[in-house]
Amino acid sequence: MRARTTDLFLCMIFLTGCSKVEDASTAPIEVETMTVSPSDIRRTVEFSALLEPGSEAFLVSPGGMLRLMAVSVGDSVKAGETMAELSGDEALSGAAAAAQEELRAALGREENAVNDATRSRELYEAGAISETALLGALAASSASEAAVGGARYALAAALAGERTGLLKAPFDGIVGTVRGRNGEFSPPGDIVASVIGDGLMVRLLVPERHLFEIRPGMTAVFLPAVGEYPSLEGTVESVARSVDPLTGLVPVTARFSVGRGAPVRPGISGILFVELDMAGGTVVIPADAVVIVEGTMQVPVLGEDGRVDFRTVTLGIQSGDSIQVITGIGFGEEVILRSTAPLSQGVRAVRARS
Repeated sequence: MRARTTDLFLCMIFLTGCSKVEDASTAPIEVETMTVSPSDIRRTVEFSALLEPGSEAFLVSPGGMLRLMAVSVGDSVKAGETMAELSGDEALSGAAAAAQEELRAALGREENAVNDATRSRELYEAGAISETALLGALAASSASEAAVGGARYALAAALAGERTGLLKAPFDGIVGTVRGRNGEFSPPGDIVASVIGDGLMVRLLVPERHLFEIRPGMTAVFLPAVGEYPSLEGTVESVARSVDPLTGLVPVTARFSVGRGAPVRPGISGILFVELDMAGGTVVIPADAVVIVEGTMQVPVLGEDGRVDFRTVTLGIQSGDSIQVITGIGFGEEVILRSTAPLSQGVRAVRARS
């Protein structure tokens, strides 16, 4: 009787021990999860950039006392609106001649800059100069073109001043510069004010890999390098259809509109972001939550029953460390990000204690 009791006791101890080992082996795995909620995701590319005037006119003094400066920097003006009024007729007739001379000089400088750019392309192709030197020559050529435009507007303003002594805005735009104060003498040929029309623009030369990525109409955001200036949102205006054979780069232009009182102005440097893709109100998860199982993209999800469910997913936009999930996961579900042990389909899991 004692031997049977002893055997029964030992058996109970073994069963108890086996039960404990089984419980330990099937204990839920601790996991860290995120609850999926509607999110936005964007894929962008960025470039160093410099703001340029979309178009700019310089109003030149015909000579005389500045009786009224009617505008301030950042003001919006309409075509024909009086920006400044000068008294006295001295040098009014000579102002137009001076403006014509300046236009001739600007045209000469433009011709030289274009020739320099052409020569620089040849030298770059021959390996004689760096890409930086070539880009500098191209930028100088573009600047000379803008200067010619400014000289043409200056001539128009001088002719208007010769007739009336009033300096008027040649087109709708924003006042870019104001020089001189009421009661001061303004010598003939001095710039009194300028008007920036058609907003601001950025011109870029981007690597060939972006030729088929960037398209006209895409959102472009300019972030000034100096924090005191606000960012500007505009659009990509044009993209060259082919790569420049000399530089291997693609010309791209983005344009921005500016409102009344906007503090941004030409000459400000910063970063241009071009939005290549965007999806709003979608499922976005960390990219490293996606695993490849038997050649398919899957994401582990913690089900309501406390078990792991590997979902086959269709992926969309990837931006940095985040990726869009188009199908396979819904809002409100819990995606597993990390676990204390390897996971498998149907294994029990529990959220880690925070």
